[in-house]
Amino acid sequence: MSKGSSATTKTPTSSSKAPTMSGKSKRKTESSGPAAAPATAPAAAAGASGSSAGPPPLIRPELSAIALETSSRVKRQRDHGVIIPQSTSARMAEAARASVWAISSEKTTMQFEAAEMAQERALDKRTEGFATEDTPALDETLRRSSRDLFAFMRDELEREEDEARDPHALWRRARKRRRHELSPPPATADLKRLEERVGMTLPTSYWDFSVEWGGGLLYVQEAGAIRIIPALNIVPELKGPLCGKMTRPHLPVVDLGCGDYLAVDMAKETKGGERPVVWWYAGEVKKKVADSFGAWLRKLVESNGQPFWWES
Repeated sequence: MSKGSSATTKTPTSSSKAPTMSGKSKRKTESSGPAAAPATAPAAAAGASGSSAGPPPLIRPELSAIALETSSRVKRQRDHGVIIPQSTSARMAEAARASVWAISSEKTTMQFEAAEMAQERALDKRTEGFATEDTPALDETLRRSSRDLFAFMRDELEREEDEARDPHALWRRARKRRRHELSPPPATADLKRLEERVGMTLPTSYWDFSVEWGGGLLYVQEAGAIRIIPALNIVPELKGPLCGKMTRPHLPVVDLGCGDYLAVDMAKETKGGERPVVWWYAGEVKKKVADSFGAWLRKLVESNGQPFWWES
């Protein structure tokens, strides 16, 4: 072999192995730029494959801004472009945060507000169709009693709201509600057909009330109201809300809410064609509360809507 060919062989080419770094230089390079390596690696891979960069790694939205900066799991996800399962300790921390939220004052307030709104919607639904105008004049011949039993009720309907003494008056004014919301009376022919259907004659005071008003709500407030059951709704009430639990000789005339009712005991008769009113609770009669429907209503007005029948 000639000297020229030997010199050519010894000359380094571009394909020859590059000189390696010393250990000290290598450590200095690694320590000075760890953040730049992850950014260049995906870019080089994308350039080699000829495709654009993929979507950013998924990051759980529950983590706060501070947690995103300090979480090693999120950093690894960002650096390597993969989803790393959440550790047990992280899952426990999220469960603890959820528990704190469950008992936080903000959520409790929201729950109370939602419950109040639902209660108001339920009350509004029950009052659909109730009249709010003044009571029209009554034909005296429609009454069964020889005297006017409900003059006190008309006075009560005309009484002005007492915001100083009635804690619910401001609530009613804000929502444009009335203290008592009664519906127009049914036709007397319909009342007589009801009596034929149930095979009973309605008590005198309940008949007289029904020919003047068709039921409605008394003492409307945030927590509900006392509902006078319209006479024509007695049978639907027995079959629907009461599910057939109230049977003869009792007829429901007042819905007190929460399964409480006042009923007339049609098996007993008092003076003037009246029937006693009993408190019906939890599927059975608790006690007698008045000698008649009219007597009960008068005492209710005198007590300003307080449930006097709770007294022993």
